[in-house]
Amino acid sequence: MDNNSYNNFVDAIHHFVSGWSKSRTKGEVLLTHESGGVICSFDTPIGSVKRKHEAFIWNLSEFDLQSFKASINDEQHFITLFNLDMSVQQELDQQQYLPVTEELLMSLDVSQLPDLLPQHEVKVLSNKDEVVWFNAQRGEDVVCLERFNKNDVAMYYLCDGQNLISWARAISAGSDMVVDDVQTNPSYRRQGLSKRIMNHIIYDAQKADCQHIRLAASVLGQKLYYHLGFQSDIEMSVFSSVS
Repeated sequence: MDNNSYNNFVDAIHHFVSGWSKSRTKGEVLLTHESGGVICSFDTPIGSVKRKHEAFIWNLSEFDLQSFKASINDEQHFITLFNLDMSVQQELDQQQYLPVTEELLMSLDVSQLPDLLPQHEVKVLSNKDEVVWFNAQRGEDVVCLERFNKNDVAMYYLCDGQNLISWARAISAGSDMVVDDVQTNPSYRRQGLSKRIMNHIIYDAQKADCQHIRLAASVLGQKLYYHLGFQSDIEMSVFSSVS
């Protein structure tokens, strides 16, 4: 990888982490930039596996993993590695990290797209009552109104009557937009609902003169994103420390 490609690779990761971290917690988030990686630390533990720290590492030979673990007193944490190779996998195995998931960091160059039309049936949360309804539909407080209003976080959704059926979150990250939590109720899948929401997000990104949309795609979601024009050559491997 030449210097220009490497810089673009690292820049994509920084933009993704910046946007991703904004919508993860009700409290504050601290981003610490280290050689070879960036660390997210949260006031309030996040995720189904509760953790207050997540390190995003693109060069483990430069990143001081032991110092990171010591600085957080070896608390429960996740590590996300990009374009993992076997030697690094073996090192993590030796330290008893457990694999969590494999995803792709994908991006869409918004400037290269034809102008899209809005998807008028797609809604965006805009007030406290809608947030309360949305959280009740999800069965948990996934949207904190305070953080939602302060951090350029928009929640897009579709509903069938009063039932939430599909949703996604979009976060401003400088000149980019990061998309997260793209889901559809299982009873409503294979109807193109996520595609409608993504097209509306792309439309809004065009209006806002965003350069790129970035997201972490699961295996199930990759077909949709490739169809929408997203590209990727960055693999993401997520690991959990042993608590």
